[in-house]
Amino acid sequence: MICLDNKRRIHVGATARNKSNGSGATMVVIKRVSIIGSGYMGSGIGMASSRGGYLVTLMDIHADALTKALRRIRARLQEVYVDEEDKIQEVLQRIRTTTSLEEAVKDADLVIEAVTEKLGIKQQLFKLLDTLSSSNTILASNTSSLTITEIAAEVSERRKTQCGGLHFFNPISLTDIVEVVPIAETSNETLDLLMSYVKGIGKKILKCKDTPGFIVNRVFVAYTGQTFQMLERGDATIEDINTAATFVRKMPEGAFARWDNIGLDVVLCVLENLHERLPEGDIYKPTTFLRELVAQGKLGRKTGEGFYKYDVSEDGDVPAMI
Repeated sequence: MICLDNKRRIHVGATARNKSNGSGATMVVIKRVSIIGSGYMGSGIGMASSRGGYLVTLMDIHADALTKALRRIRARLQEVYVDEEDKIQEVLQRIRTTTSLEEAVKDADLVIEAVTEKLGIKQQLFKLLDTLSSSNTILASNTSSLTITEIAAEVSERRKTQCGGLHFFNPISLTDIVEVVPIAETSNETLDLLMSYVKGIGKKILKCKDTPGFIVNRVFVAYTGQTFQMLERGDATIEDINTAATFVRKMPEGAFARWDNIGLDVVLCVLENLHERLPEGDIYKPTTFLRELVAQGKLGRKTGEGFYKYDVSEDGDVPAMI
């Protein structure tokens, strides 16, 4: 996962890039997609984009994170294309990696950020992307709880017409919808291109207003908060809540295994953001128990322990619950 801080500086050397249809009019066609952040969501977006035929650049400031991301993508592709190595190679060949933000965005038609769910980090990244990217590049955020308006607050007025949200759901290879979120300044052309991209990767479009949590998470995370609060009050055990979840929400893995799959640090960030921003905020108030797990580094499947313990494989992925 990429993490930018105030001490990090990137020297700007990119110049504006225009595409022409031969008559002098500018045309934008999404062919090259860059994803910033190579964690579970970033690598999943990269895989989905490549499977859709797009040329993908996956960027992370940590080279080892990119190595793990490629291993993770290959493992997922082996599940999708059983005994079809030629198709796996075809998808992988459309993905390149880099640790340079400037290199990642210089030819991109669409840049999707998938970094940690912290407003300051996302705002700083969008400001850098505005400076480094081509004049025609569309900037999108995969945020799950912040508004796109907040994230794009410091970009130029012209760039705001090329900003929007693309909220994917984990695991991306098994979910079939993407929330597409325009802001007040988003142009019709940008919105059309974002929706065309989503269709191009074989997903259904759920168009949303730019509100915290959009549509799915406003419902889903309220339920999340209730499961944590019931557990902390001692109203029910993890096993009982999971049994209810499999019945009510059709979650085969149960509620707490679901949170482990997402990452408890991500869940905590989402709950904090919605708790601060929504009128029904107490529904989303994080519990002490969740905070303690995150403070202890027990983040779920990706660290080998959360509400459950997991068997961590060599490539950093986690295949099964113990």
